[in-house]
Amino acid sequence: MTDLRSKYIVKTTFRLIITSITMGSIWGCLARINVVPEIAQKPDEIQVLLRGSLSYEGNPDYLPRTVADYVGSASAIAIRYSYEDVQGRSPLVNKFTLTHSGLLFEQPVGFKSVRVIGSLDVLDGERVVKTYSAMATLSAHSEYSRETLSDMRRRGLLAVRDNVESQMYQDREFLQRLTARQAQPANQ
Repeated sequence: MTDLRSKYIVKTTFRLIITSITMGSIWGCLARINVVPEIAQKPDEIQVLLRGSLSYEGNPDYLPRTVADYVGSASAIAIRYSYEDVQGRSPLVNKFTLTHSGLLFEQPVGFKSVRVIGSLDVLDGERVVKTYSAMATLSAHSEYSRETLSDMRRRGLLAVRDNVESQMYQDREFLQRLTARQAQPANQ
């Protein structure tokens, strides 16, 4: 009887270890990401939709590719892009779980998250005529995620950029009218 119980305990423990490893590798590759607003259709090809006096300080990889600096005389259209990111990490603690066979199973538990908020303002003179904003939230259990907070931040910044681009594509007719008005001579 004791021999059967020992085999059962070993077999159950082995299953728990394999399940934990499998679930960790399935869930743990990348942090979960949620981006708002949700955009149903993303553009197939990215092109510049708006040119103006561009105000942005940061890595050009994170600037929406749908905007560009106006080349020529002074532009009445101004474009301001900025983002803010917040990173957090909860401490890694060991959680002990009692299995149904009476074995104590130790499991590290921790959490890390990144939130990125980006905003693009389109100004006609001093007046803001349109604002595009997006937020990406990434979260992962520390013990399972292979992504560092820096990796998560980069992924969040690119997701916010892509979301703003998609919003601008939905407004491309408005942006084309705005750009066409800028191209007209002042005396017309």
